[in-house]
Amino acid sequence: MAAPRKPGTAGVRKKKTATPNNGTVAAVASPPPPAEAATVHAAAPPAAHGANGVAFAAIQLRAYEIFLQRGVGHGDELSDWLAAEFELREKSAQSG
Repeated sequence: MAAPRKPGTAGVRKKKTATPNNGTVAAVASPPPPAEAATVHAAAPPAAHGANGVAFAAIQLRAYEIFLQRGVGHGDELSDWLAAEFELREKSAQSG
Protein backbone atom coordinates (compact mmCIF):
# COMPACT_ATOMS: atom_id res chain seq x y z
CA MET A 1 0.00 0.00 0.00
CA ALA A 2 1.30 3.47 -0.93
CA ALA A 3 1.91 6.21 1.66
CA PRO A 4 -0.86 8.85 1.80
CA ARG A 5 -0.11 12.18 0.11
CA LYS A 6 -0.32 15.55 1.77
CA PRO A 7 -3.51 17.38 0.78
CA GLY A 8 -3.09 20.12 -1.83
CA THR A 9 0.30 18.97 -3.10
CA ALA A 10 -0.75 16.50 -5.77
CA GLY A 11 0.81 17.42 -9.10
CA VAL A 12 2.61 20.52 -7.76
CA ARG A 13 6.25 20.77 -8.77
CA LYS A 14 8.70 22.71 -6.67
CA LYS A 15 10.88 25.20 -8.49
CA LYS A 16 14.57 24.66 -7.97
CA THR A 17 16.48 27.76 -6.95
CA ALA A 18 20.21 28.35 -6.86
CA THR A 19 21.55 28.48 -3.32
CA PRO A 20 25.05 28.99 -1.96
CA ASN A 21 26.95 25.97 -0.61
CA ASN A 22 25.72 26.53 2.96
CA GLY A 23 22.06 26.11 1.95
CA THR A 24 20.92 29.68 2.55
CA VAL A 25 19.15 31.66 -0.15
CA ALA A 26 21.10 34.65 -1.45
CA ALA A 27 19.48 38.05 -0.96
CA VAL A 28 18.45 39.96 -4.06
CA ALA A 29 19.08 43.69 -4.11
CA SER A 30 16.06 45.85 -4.85
CA PRO A 31 16.24 48.16 -7.86
CA PRO A 32 16.99 51.86 -7.31
CA PRO A 33 14.00 54.21 -6.95
CA PRO A 34 12.65 55.78 -10.15
CA ALA A 35 14.16 59.04 -11.32
CA GLU A 36 10.99 60.96 -10.53
CA ALA A 37 11.45 60.15 -6.83
CA ALA A 38 14.63 62.19 -6.80
CA THR A 39 13.30 65.74 -6.65
CA VAL A 40 15.37 68.88 -6.58
CA HIS A 41 16.56 69.10 -2.98
CA ALA A 42 20.17 70.03 -3.58
CA ALA A 43 22.22 71.31 -0.68
CA ALA A 44 23.37 74.89 -0.88
CA PRO A 45 26.89 75.36 -2.19
CA PRO A 46 29.47 76.61 0.33
CA ALA A 47 29.30 80.19 -0.95
CA ALA A 48 25.46 80.11 -0.88
CA HIS A 49 25.42 82.81 -3.58
CA GLY A 50 25.31 82.41 -7.31
CA ALA A 51 27.44 84.37 -9.75
CA ASN A 52 24.69 86.99 -9.89
CA GLY A 53 24.79 87.65 -6.13
CA VAL A 54 21.38 86.10 -5.43
CA ALA A 55 21.31 83.69 -2.48
CA PHE A 56 20.79 80.02 -3.32
CA ALA A 57 18.17 79.67 -0.57
CA ALA A 58 16.20 82.64 -1.93
CA ILE A 59 16.12 81.08 -5.41
CA GLN A 60 15.12 77.75 -3.93
CA LEU A 61 12.26 79.30 -1.96
CA ARG A 62 10.98 81.35 -4.90
CA ALA A 63 11.14 78.31 -7.21
CA TYR A 64 9.03 76.39 -4.68
CA GLU A 65 6.50 79.24 -4.57
CA ILE A 66 6.27 79.17 -8.38
CA PHE A 67 5.80 75.40 -8.21
CA LEU A 68 2.87 75.85 -5.81
CA GLN A 69 1.33 78.62 -7.93
CA ARG A 70 1.56 76.36 -10.97
CA GLY A 71 -0.64 73.79 -9.24
CA VAL A 72 2.01 71.36 -7.96
CA GLY A 73 2.54 69.77 -11.38
CA HIS A 74 5.72 67.74 -11.47
CA GLY A 75 8.24 67.66 -14.29
CA ASP A 76 8.98 71.36 -14.77
CA GLU A 77 11.48 72.02 -11.97
CA LEU A 78 14.11 73.57 -14.22
CA SER A 79 11.79 76.23 -15.63
CA ASP A 80 10.59 77.04 -12.08
CA TRP A 81 14.21 77.43 -10.96
CA LEU A 82 15.19 79.59 -13.94
CA ALA A 83 12.11 81.81 -13.55
CA ALA A 84 12.86 82.29 -9.85
CA GLU A 85 16.50 83.09 -10.58
CA PHE A 86 15.52 85.59 -13.27
CA GLU A 87 12.97 87.32 -11.00
CA LEU A 88 15.40 87.63 -8.10
CA ARG A 89 18.25 88.78 -10.36
CA GLU A 90 16.01 91.52 -11.82
CA LYS A 91 14.87 92.55 -8.34
CA SER A 92 18.47 92.65 -7.14
CA ALA A 93 19.58 94.77 -10.12
CA GLN A 94 16.76 97.28 -9.57
CA SER A 95 17.50 97.73 -5.87
CA GLY A 96 21.15 98.25 -6.13
